[in-house]
Amino acid sequence: MTSQVHLYAALDHFNAIAGYTANSSDAYTLDGAYGGWRLCQYCNGGLRSISPRGTRTETLTFIHTYADGFVAAAKQIEKTNRRNQGAK
Repeated sequence: MTSQVHLYAALDHFNAIAGYTANSSDAYTLDGAYGGWRLCQYCNGGLRSISPRGTRTETLTFIHTYADGFVAAAKQIEKTNRRNQGAK
């Protein structure tokens, strides 16, 4: 069973991967209402939804998957940048 502790631990880990602290103006956060949860990001003084609202387990799975994609994209950008620097 997924608890709020699991959700917030995954959120803290993802914010660290993304280079944000919990109080950062662009940090990711969780929005919980009516028994559902969603991943959001602070943006221009408000929140923007990153994930659809789901159960704790669904939201935890989304956070892990989103973090995996974030890491994969960062590696690809780094690889492309190295390749482009070598072409100069």
